Amino acid sequence: MNLSVELPKEMDSAVKEGLETMINPNKYFPGKYKNVDFIFSVSAYHTFDYTVNGASIKVYGLFDLMKLDEECINDYRENDNFTCRFGSGGYFVAYLKKDEQGKIVPERIWTQYSINDSTLDILKKFPIKTWLFILIGNSHKYDEIHVKEMEW
Repeated sequence: MNLSVELPKEMDSAVKEGLETMINPNKYFPGKYKNVDFIFSVSAYHTFDYTVNGASIKVYGLFDLMKLDEECINDYRENDNFTCRFGSGGYFVAYLKKDEQGKIVPERIWTQYSINDSTLDILKKFPIKTWLFILIGNSHKYDEIHVKEMEW
């Protein structure tokens, strides 16, 4: 099953910006990342659907994210070893809006933050036409594609 939607360039940039700047690592692992200064983030995602309602836009998909600190970057430079102390992924809803100048900007991101999010919790966030992908799709098939994209 290949459920894909290609986003307009400006919308794509806003989703990427939101994923890379708005996801809080302490929501995934509370307390683990206190006093960690992430200096670089990279993401990759697959979009299932999006809706536009006036100035509000919602983008639905599956993402992977890496946040790198100075130690990760130094390890790569010295040993050519790509490591990441913080990585996450799952389903997302990107809430975008058009500002006063009509530019599309990220407003907030909802992600599947834990295994405590049931399938029903996820389905409530997504349009019904995407449910088949969530219920019987293989979300892991995108992991390898996303990692290669993020490494590049």
